[in-house]
Amino acid sequence: MGIPKLEMTPTLETMYAHYGIASHFAHNIEKRLVLLLLGPEWVKHKPLTSDKIEKIYETLNKDTLGGLVKRFNQCGVKHSELRERLKYVLKKRNYLIHHFFGSRDLKIYEQKIQEEMIKELKEIVNLLASANAFFEHLAMPILEDLRLTNKTQQELAKLSI
Repeated sequence: MGIPKLEMTPTLETMYAHYGIASHFAHNIEKRLVLLLLGPEWVKHKPLTSDKIEKIYETLNKDTLGGLVKRFNQCGVKHSELRERLKYVLKKRNYLIHHFFGSRDLKIYEQKIQEEMIKELKEIVNLLASANAFFEHLAMPILEDLRLTNKTQQELAKLSI
């Protein structure tokens, strides 16, 4: 008995679209945490040079969400609600990336299971979208201080910087 062929149906397309949106928000949260960690990391590495600044950014940018959350918690953040929110976001992100599909195995071929997966993905999207908005709010002043407004970010993205 082989693996059945997975036909691309509107339901399946919707499921994958929601998975992509959730993954996108998880990625954005990582980038916001990188920005929030720049200041504390710069303080640790004084005196700063342009090479140190670049290396710190590169190191943070390569870190996993789990690594970034650990660094964030080590910064002395006392706000327990924020720490718990990050812990929950990390748990949901890791579930999404590492277990969401595998936990269903071959049942993914069933329409009913796909619909259940869409419902669950919508919940994850809502959670990650909310967390992303929260961390974007925290990170925006840093972006503005670095003169990395939306327009500048778009220009940098064009240059692949």
